[in-house]
Amino acid sequence: MDLCPSEGKPILIKEEFLDELNNVGLALNLALNNHIRLSDNRTVTLSLPPNVELHHLPRNIAGYPKGPYILNLSQVPPSWPINPDSSLLCGLYRFRPEFLKNYPVTLSASDFSAEKSLIAYKYLVEDHLNAVLEKLESLEQMPIDSLEWTEWLHGQGVNCVLMGKLASKTRLPHIREHLMIEMIARTAKRAIQAQLRGSILHFKEVQALKVEEELRAIVLHTLATIVGNTSEEMLGYVIELLEAVKCKFDFRIDLDTFRHLPRAAIFLAIQHHSGLQFVDRIYDFNLEAPFAKEDFLMFVPTIDKGPLKYDSSQSCYTVLYRKEKHDGNGANSSIENAMTETEALYQLGQQVLPLGESTWQYPTHRAAIARQFTVLSRVHAHQKRPTEASKYLNLARSTAPKVHAVRAFIELEAINQKILTFKASNNTNSQMFYRDFLADLKRTYAKAVSEVEIHLGSHHPLLVCIHQEVAESFSSLAQNSNSILAESLQAHQKALADSTKALGRIHKWTRA
Repeated sequence: MDLCPSEGKPILIKEEFLDELNNVGLALNLALNNHIRLSDNRTVTLSLPPNVELHHLPRNIAGYPKGPYILNLSQVPPSWPINPDSSLLCGLYRFRPEFLKNYPVTLSASDFSAEKSLIAYKYLVEDHLNAVLEKLESLEQMPIDSLEWTEWLHGQGVNCVLMGKLASKTRLPHIREHLMIEMIARTAKRAIQAQLRGSILHFKEVQALKVEEELRAIVLHTLATIVGNTSEEMLGYVIELLEAVKCKFDFRIDLDTFRHLPRAAIFLAIQHHSGLQFVDRIYDFNLEAPFAKEDFLMFVPTIDKGPLKYDSSQSCYTVLYRKEKHDGNGANSSIENAMTETEALYQLGQQVLPLGESTWQYPTHRAAIARQFTVLSRVHAHQKRPTEASKYLNLARSTAPKVHAVRAFIELEAINQKILTFKASNNTNSQMFYRDFLADLKRTYAKAVSEVEIHLGSHHPLLVCIHQEVAESFSSLAQNSNSILAESLQAHQKALADSTKALGRIHKWTRA
């Protein structure tokens, strides 16, 4: 269907397809517009802009099945008003479908009403952002990598360009820090792309022979400048990068603040957004050149998760942390009681299938797979199948990136499973066995803490989660030895200290 045909081209309109087209707009909470007039003076009611094309294939053509196809869907959401508050948020941005669906007023597509769009924008950056921030500050959600941040913000109907406004509004340091990491990584992506594009054009002009080696050298030098111990002569590059962050996100990051951000998290975020694959190992970011030439493996495409539906609430924190125990709702409400092995395997498939074998090239996607392996392990442990539980936990360890906070949740699950195995054994009365068992628990506890600190820093609320989980686990062993209560109390005290430092004295976690 072409509403603006060239001269001599017939207009074909089938009412049933027009209804289908309008249903798309109605599902997005878009208003119907009755003033679209065709060249033969007929009027057509549309909920989508007239430049959206509907094509109907009467038969299979070149592998495409017959049926209706819609083009130019990116033009459907109304765009923001042009720079209503700041000249720094430049470019054409459109309201996200998730926001339109829940916005209390019906908007018009194709910017038929600029006044309505301005009201919607103010609602987005004031009321809606405050509601999103409340979920983050109450720790209802706690994204820990770029994939989780992007999926969750999009699920909330928030454009990622508004990260600067979120960072300006929040009172909690860890939220501001990791929004800054995302803003830096997204800006670095543009800088790296511009450098590579310019170099490719130059190499083409001079007919260079070793193009790939030169591109690898550019990536290694740029990443070392950003995440390594930047030399004085390269500080200008970092300052320019932070200025670009200001222009893109309307949020100022000074050099001193940048230097105190967790380097491992910045490195992981840049890999995610720029499509870079490095050797998966722990790097020393105190060096000016943390990477060897062989550490950079390849460029990988930056793509979405594909056709399978993704639940944006499925983060490591919401899935793996046993919040119910600490909220006083009882330990029996945890996830493994409500999930079968088949359901857990299906969720694992949702993580692996969209990208196939290439999934393993993306650290953040591997972290999501490790999360699902941990869920499978927990389900088997609940079913009293320790061998299977241990197998899936080892798969989670081998799948997770070497530096990622999901590894802390894996170690927490290991602690819980070790305690279950200990309680089911016949050696609970052996003092020597108990002493070795307790030493093993302490080592695993320390490892979980270090996994969070190396990825997210030393004042992140996930440390509170670990201390609380361990305190509960230790106290469950009190019947075997009263001395374990001292260990549990110490873990509780660490949780209180970290909560006071990361969240403040008035936060509900600290009060609890």
